[in-house]
Amino acid sequence: MRLHLSSDCITINISEYSPYFLHVNQTLSQKFTKSFWVNDTLINFSTPKEAKKRKEFLTSLYYTCARASQSQNLVFLQKLVAMYDKPIKVVKKVVKKMIIHQPYTLDKYYKILEVSQTESLQTIRKKYLCLAKIYHPDHQDTSSVEKFQQIQEAYETIKEQKRKKIAA
Repeated sequence: MRLHLSSDCITINISEYSPYFLHVNQTLSQKFTKSFWVNDTLINFSTPKEAKKRKEFLTSLYYTCARASQSQNLVFLQKLVAMYDKPIKVVKKVVKKMIIHQPYTLDKYYKILEVSQTESLQTIRKKYLCLAKIYHPDHQDTSSVEKFQQIQEAYETIKEQKRKKIAA
């Protein structure tokens, strides 16, 4: 979470997966009036009745950020609290989740290529070329891309493993 001050507003950049996102979102949406969403940005306008609550909210937000970054800037805090009557923009940062591919076991690679562990590297290569031709993305729809990648990964892993055995 990051706080940014400009002449016209206070901006809070926060990841949607941040532990503070829900708190900030709910506080501005439910405890303060005049809040609305525009795309992935929550905007809150100040009202005279909420001045004290806004100052407390901004102060607590500052200390949360200071604790997380392990640094304090009291001049920034003073400027932040002095701008309590400016609109607050909460910009939700959408973070793409990374998919971590777990490598298969060697047995699984042999099953992908539809060969046994006792077959020679030449036979495995022939089977690989046959399957690669069938599942190549240029010849199939886009759903075959994943299967094609599995076939390539399986062949490369088995080839490397067989060559290590030959070298040893």
